[in-house]
Amino acid sequence: MKDIEINVCLPKLTEAIKSEINLILKTKNEKLQEDNANISPEQVETIGILVLQYLSENKLLLKDISLSELVDFVIASANNKNATDEYEFWITQK
Repeated sequence: MKDIEINVCLPKLTEAIKSEINLILKTKNEKLQEDNANISPEQVETIGILVLQYLSENKLLLKDISLSELVDFVIASANNKNATDEYEFWITQK
């Protein structure tokens, strides 16, 4: 009976756990890459100029907005990610 446990049950259990751990690590790495994929203020400003120009030309602005307001809003939004990490309990930083 002990041989069955060692030769059959434990390897299956090991494979199942290994798959789950790999999935958790993959998810954590993807989240880390997302968090580190920040855009620079200069890039936001360049894109903001084009966006404001397009909106103005097509009369889509309800009120005037400055480039600095747009850049500040985009950067603040990018830094204020409220996404929860479902695997936060798994790896804690000290």
